[in-house]
Amino acid sequence: MNLALKHKLELLDSRLPKRETALLSAEAFICRAMDIPAGTSAADAGGFVQLQLEAASPFPIENLAWGYLSENAERALVFAAALDRAAAGQSRPLADFWHAFPTFLPFCLGADALMDSVRICVAGRSASALFLKAGACLPTRVTSCPLPQGLDFGPTGLAAAKALLAEKLGVSGDPALEDGLWLLDKTDCSAEERVAFTMRQLREGQPESLCIYSISGSSLWNADARGRIFAETTRKNRRAAYAVWLAFCGAGIFAAVLLVAQVLVLGMVLLGSYYRSVAHGNLNKVEELQNEADFAANLDSVTERQMKPFSMLAVANRKRPGPVYFERASSAEWNVMRVEGQAQRADQVQSYVESLSGDPDVREVRHVRTSSSGGKTTFDMEIVFKTLDDLAQAK
Repeated sequence: MNLALKHKLELLDSRLPKRETALLSAEAFICRAMDIPAGTSAADAGGFVQLQLEAASPFPIENLAWGYLSENAERALVFAAALDRAAAGQSRPLADFWHAFPTFLPFCLGADALMDSVRICVAGRSASALFLKAGACLPTRVTSCPLPQGLDFGPTGLAAAKALLAEKLGVSGDPALEDGLWLLDKTDCSAEERVAFTMRQLREGQPESLCIYSISGSSLWNADARGRIFAETTRKNRRAAYAVWLAFCGAGIFAAVLLVAQVLVLGMVLLGSYYRSVAHGNLNKVEELQNEADFAANLDSVTERQMKPFSMLAVANRKRPGPVYFERASSAEWNVMRVEGQAQRADQVQSYVESLSGDPDVREVRHVRTSSSGGKTTFDMEIVFKTLDDLAQAK
């Protein structure tokens, strides 16, 4: 491949957005539970949250990294941070990521609890405490801190790690801590509008268990920490790009189908030409065989004319009356003789024809033509004989 072209492709690939999720340091965010007025639609909930956030924040909304999770458009967990603090430690600008969430967000997706409790979660370089209320689907409060160095999440060090994190997060004994710890294992954003999180639950004396929670649709974009305006613009652009991609794929599939159809038509044409050539060849063979058969028949006929003309003439003379005589006799087929002659009267010719028709060696007398002129009658007839082998004995 041309090196210049390869370099351009690599440069283009580096500029395309990768499907990677930025997990932002949870300690940079302030979380607040917010009630949404009754009757507010899901589409208007984002506008209400933004107005409340603008009223409470000392910074312009454009300088905030913020988002929210909502519970049936009645209650929301809003999180916000200064944009530069949220983006600290990331390898590239937040706009280049497919999505951006605070590290505690994946654990909020499965925050339903049977009793009031606190869940300690770890993701990236942050630890968070989720304060859960029985029957609620969202935490009432979230506190976070940087993850201390050297923590051991193995079976022997799990209790100590949990105790240290509870102390760092300022969690007292009320409400009670949930058993074990939650760790974010991996993030999958391969779907177009869906991000899945795989988490491990570590509990003392028990094998670890895996849980997968996902966020999709409008909730996915509401929770994106890059703000509502950015999320709406990016979502529209991606939908348009996805539609273009689908159209491109559809055009490619149509072109492929058209190409296959053309190949099939060409194959059918070639196959038809082949069959026509085969049929033409067979027809030529049939004609050759027919010519050979005709040649054999002609040869046989010639042979018979050479061998049996006198026998046929002898049979024809056998019942010929005296007033009827032959002027010319010829044979064009192996058992047919044409006779031309004269008689004194036409009735003599007719009597002769009747006699020949009754002869056991004659099959038929055909094409009898007579004409009378000047006291004479001329005639012309064809005599068809039976098996020539029998004629060979005729005298």
